[in-house]
Amino acid sequence: GTWEGATRGTGIKVGLIPGTDAFYPETGRILALKGADVVCHCGCLKATLGPWVPVAGMWQQVQQNQFFCVESQLHGRIAGDTFGAPSVIHGPCEMTPGQTGILARGENPGEAAAVQLDHAERLKVINKYSLLKLLNPVAYGPLLPAKEEEILP
Repeated sequence: GTWEGATRGTGIKVGLIPGTDAFYPETGRILALKGADVVCHCGCLKATLGPWVPVAGMWQQVQQNQFFCVESQLHGRIAGDTFGAPSVIHGPCEMTPGQTGILARGENPGEAAAVQLDHAERLKVINKYSLLKLLNPVAYGPLLPAKEEEILP
């Protein structure tokens, strides 16, 4: 669900997607419909999976729902397995350098990523082309707010 404790007074809603829930598009869609501006993801991907597995997780969630994602991945060994996907901060492609969908990335194993999130720029992207306003109301009826303008500012 969304969490507003650390962002109280800022108007920013934060959601949490744990572990492999990143690979189920419904989790991000529900958080987006509930108004999440930033989603945090704590992951644990095996280092042997290759570079495209993380893209199938939170990167695609961000592009489908137009929120930010701060993603922290485990680096190290547990029970003989090595984990090591990069920590990444994602944003909608339209507002990232080279339209990559990546605002910042930890380049070395265990290295943190940091960037200032530009909420106003994200809202410009949404206002230009709001993906959530294109949803099928019959399919998403129970999750949609009562008024269309409540979906996004």
